[in-house]
Amino acid sequence: HVDGSPAVWLGGVYFGTAYGEFVVYCLDAETGEKLWKTKMDYNVWGSPSIASGKIYFGVGHSTFVEESKKPAGGVVCLNARTGEKEWFYDVKDTVLSAVSIEDNKIIFGAYDGNVYAVSADSGKLKWKTKVDSPVLSSPAIVGNDVYAASKEGYIYCINLEKGNVKWKYDASDVVDNPNILSSPAIANGKLYIGLARKYLICLGEK
Repeated sequence: HVDGSPAVWLGGVYFGTAYGEFVVYCLDAETGEKLWKTKMDYNVWGSPSIASGKIYFGVGHSTFVEESKKPAGGVVCLNARTGEKEWFYDVKDTVLSAVSIEDNKIIFGAYDGNVYAVSADSGKLKWKTKVDSPVLSSPAIVGNDVYAASKEGYIYCINLEKGNVKWKYDASDVVDNPNILSSPAIANGKLYIGLARKYLICLGEK
């Protein structure tokens, strides 16, 4: 049961499984031959992110539609060539989507209603910023700004270096109970994001 998109790097295809056996696989991109597999303690939901020979996955027991009665999870870092586990950052709740990587930091949101920055090398916490509700999608990073969206419909701009909130926008100005599962996209000074209630919105100067 592969729920996230695979990633391809240096002839390997990387992906994880979220039902049955919880495993991260690397296959040969040309032949499909299994190069390695690493068992996980949690469901592997997110798509992999790869940088500097390391691969990062969000893991945990909750799903997009149901919160686990026993929350657990976090972000795992593996050696992309061998599959050996390098570190695990324990959120104690699920990370459903792909992490973002910038300035040697791993940036991600979690089911516990926080946005995190941890060291890409060691997994040590750099900062943690509380938002209003679970973050189910991947953040976007432009310059020194992190853009993240909460399930209940707030869009946040967070300082990449310190983690302070620079501004937030309430999408319930557009529609009641907007519910955000979409990740933000940034282009030409504008932010684009989908709402579960049939809207795509754009934030920025007209």
